[in-house]
Formats: sequence, structure tokens, C-alpha cells
Amino acid sequence: MVTTITLKKAYSEVDEFLETLGSTYKNQIPISLRNYIKSEKDINYKKYIDLDTPISNQNLMKETLEIIAFLNLKYWCKSEEEKQRLKGIYKKNEEEYEKKLAEKFDTSKLFNNKEEIVQNDEQTALAVIKENWITKLKKLISKIFLRNKI
Repeated sequence: MVTTITLKKAYSEVDEFLETLGSTYKNQIPISLRNYIKSEKDINYKKYIDLDTPISNQNLMKETLEIIAFLNLKYWCKSEEEKQRLKGIYKKNEEEYEKKLAEKFDTSKLFNNKEEIVQNDEQTALAVIKENWITKLKKLISKIFLRNKI
């Protein structure tokens, strides 16, 4: 989930991006949406957009790119086939992301690792207890011999 601070920074980057566009593209976005982006942005966060650098090399936040992708699909993409092509790309990206999450949080892997950790902790705990018991026995034997010598 996106934090409010992150989203405000993303709005700042989107606003800066929109300012670099010509009025043709800016005017295709409803004024109410542009005003919302301006009102929700982090006024202390500044991101410089270099017109000579491709957007992929601008080090924009992931959330910023998602908002720009939405704006492109909703307002700037005119042909239906282009919209369908973009939707296909977005769907493929979402499926890949979900697959990575499923692999990362696979419950069978999580529980297997947990069992290994518990076994390792039990072995370590037994070794520590065994060491303490032996040490105590040595001390007891030492005390018995020392008393007998006196």
C-alpha cells in the first residue's frame, strides 16, 4: 500500500511532468484532476524533469509512472487498438508482479524454513544446557576433591 507521503511526492513528480508537456496534452486532462494533483502534491518536494532525457531514465517513483500510465491510457491514447495493447502490457506486468509475490510469500516455503529454524534453535539450546550441566558437574567434583584434601 502506498503511504500518503509517497503519494504526495508522486503527485509532485506528476505535476512537474505535466508542466513540461505542451498545452495540447495538458488540456486533455480535466482541470479538476489537474487541480487535485496540484492540491495533493508535496510542496517541499521538487523533482526536475529533463526534456532531453527519456522518461525511463528520469528516476521517477514507481507511483509516478503508474499515474502517468493511467493518464496516457485514459486521456492521451486515442486509438482503441493502442488502448488494448497497453492494457495487455499492464495486465502482463501485474501477473508477473503477482507471481513474484506468490513465490516470495509461498506458505509452504515459509513453514519449511520455520521448522528448520526451530530445529536449529532446539539443537543450540540443548548444546548450551549440556555445556552448563557439564560445567556444573566439574565444579561439584572439584569441590568434593578440595574438601577431601583439607
